[in-house]
Amino acid sequence: MSKFDPYEHLKVALNPDGSLTRYIRLPTTPATGENTQLVGQSAASKDVVLSEEKKTWLRIYRPAKLPSNDKSIARLPIIIYFHAGGWIQLSVEQTVIHESCNLLSSEVPAIVVAVEFRLAPESRLPAQYEDATDAILWVKDQAVNENG
Repeated sequence: MSKFDPYEHLKVALNPDGSLTRYIRLPTTPATGENTQLVGQSAASKDVVLSEEKKTWLRIYRPAKLPSNDKSIARLPIIIYFHAGGWIQLSVEQTVIHESCNLLSSEVPAIVVAVEFRLAPESRLPAQYEDATDAILWVKDQAVNENG
């Protein structure tokens, strides 16, 4: 029976300083930005800095086709999305996650706020929880701010 090596399984290597070398490089997709010509896109997206100090940010998605009620734009629910990867891998800019959030935003329809949080082990717990709290408070601040 062979011994299970989690580092090999996750395609990472532990460095002497406690950081990881991540060998899997997935394709990335930029946010659409303020582009109003969303050809082939089911949602518009833009990146917003959450904390410059912590190097965290958000990618916000909204459906390309906004639903309307009685000739006014409908209010959309907000989904705060924390990507998979066990807190050690992946990013909201990677195409697989970007496309999932695009689809989620257009199909629900909803505003999706995807959080780019700090990864472990470079940032140890509770850093990821702190980043999640920062994101939730940012969304709350935007909701109560008339210019949000």
